[in-house]
Amino acid sequence: MKKIVIAFSLAIMSGCTNNPLNANQDNKIYSVKYTEETKAQKNSESIESTVEDSTISKNENITDEKAVITDDSSPVEKAAPRDIGILTSSNSAPVATAATSVRSNSFTANWDSATGLVTGYVLTIKQGSNVVNTINTSEATLSYNVTGLSPATAYTYTVQTNDGSTLSMDSNAINVSTIAAGAFVSTVAGDTQNINGAVGTTDGVGANARFNMPHDMTMDSSGNLFVADYVNNSIRKITPAGVVSTFAGDPNGSSGSTDATGTDARFYYPSGIVADSADNLFVTDFFNDKIRKITPSGVVTTFAGGWIGIGGISGPGLNTRFNGPISIDRDNAGNLYVSEFFANRVRKITPAGTVSLLAGSSTGVSGYVNATGANARFYLPTGITADGSGNVYVNDSKNKIRKITPSGVVSTLAGSTYSGNDVFPEYLDGTGTNARFNNPSGLDCDAAGNIYVAEIWGNRIRKVTPSGVVTTVAGSTSSAQPAANYVDGLFSSSRFNKPREVFVAPSG
Repeated sequence: MKKIVIAFSLAIMSGCTNNPLNANQDNKIYSVKYTEETKAQKNSESIESTVEDSTISKNENITDEKAVITDDSSPVEKAAPRDIGILTSSNSAPVATAATSVRSNSFTANWDSATGLVTGYVLTIKQGSNVVNTINTSEATLSYNVTGLSPATAYTYTVQTNDGSTLSMDSNAINVSTIAAGAFVSTVAGDTQNINGAVGTTDGVGANARFNMPHDMTMDSSGNLFVADYVNNSIRKITPAGVVSTFAGDPNGSSGSTDATGTDARFYYPSGIVADSADNLFVTDFFNDKIRKITPSGVVTTFAGGWIGIGGISGPGLNTRFNGPISIDRDNAGNLYVSEFFANRVRKITPAGTVSLLAGSSTGVSGYVNATGANARFYLPTGITADGSGNVYVNDSKNKIRKITPSGVVSTLAGSTYSGNDVFPEYLDGTGTNARFNNPSGLDCDAAGNIYVAEIWGNRIRKVTPSGVVTTVAGSTSSAQPAANYVDGLFSSSRFNKPREVFVAPSG
């Protein structure tokens, strides 16, 4: 007799009388035998279960299974067994609902809670008939952000309940297509009903929270965003779930210079912010002319610039002076770089707190000169960022992006080289000095060395490659200056209202 050994992992449904294996729901290995001798006849043969000692007709449930068919001496057919799960009607299938937050490489799958004993859910993502991913979640989870998908691709998802040992039937299938690759703009937190954005100090979730002229942003190792809430004189925290709280500074927005913990500390128009590898935050306290440090537990101290008064004194931490420190970033070695708005220069601060001049006039003289160190000139520099090679990039209010090498050599990466009073507030994508900006402000750098620029009056986000090629990644691409607006969406369909800063998350 030929023998078949089958790993029965069939979709067995309790009470299904036409299932030949209705009594066997233990996911074991069964031995069955053919009543005929030839492999060619097996699709119409009967199979006798040696376990249940009953004759059952072979049907599609069994032919779909992988089997090892042998006689007493040699194999006739081999294929690996597979496990496709066991289903039981003791759990009701959940109801899958429409996907949300659809992006080019992700979407959020949603479903309603199911009745019965539920210890978790199993989410299955398919592209056509191919399973892309299977995700196990807890019983409290009713949505899941599915990532790692391809742009402009159709997917389906279904959900099952799990009672700890068995799975329910599949839910209804939801069809969802990822959008084409490109920049997609969505609102993380703050008023979504008003073009100008309702101001306030309210802590809350997502659109229920309120800010007042938020400036720079940074992220800690846990994915929490920290925002320098400029006019509210506070540092706000936004969790990955969109929960907004006041991390440091007065929740009611009063100013001051007090070093303390959390909401007992005071700031005076905090503008720039950056996190280090230990999740400490460094803040440019604009009108206090100081650099403040905030530990992960919220303890606020003055890191540099403690000397009373404004100026350009370099040296160790508290013996130094600044004049309008507006933006800050750090390099891979832990050095901080600060752009001084009123002093027209860029300062460097070592991890030990020693302050020195990197580029620009030591006495605060403005201008437009590409040179080295103190011989270079800037005009009201704003945003600043550092790339992985230690180069520093600064937004110059003359509508230029300036580059500073580690040795202090200053050049113009992109934007007009004109040095007169007309600052050429134009819009033009192009390469290097052929490109045009309209009041660039904040900027940040990604892992590949690309720079992203928030253009205040242009109401756009621009991208500058390491070789100086400028393109528009979000906002209107019209040659005319776009009116301020508020629209979430893809690429050129999105609209901004005077974007001031931009931050590139570690994920890109």
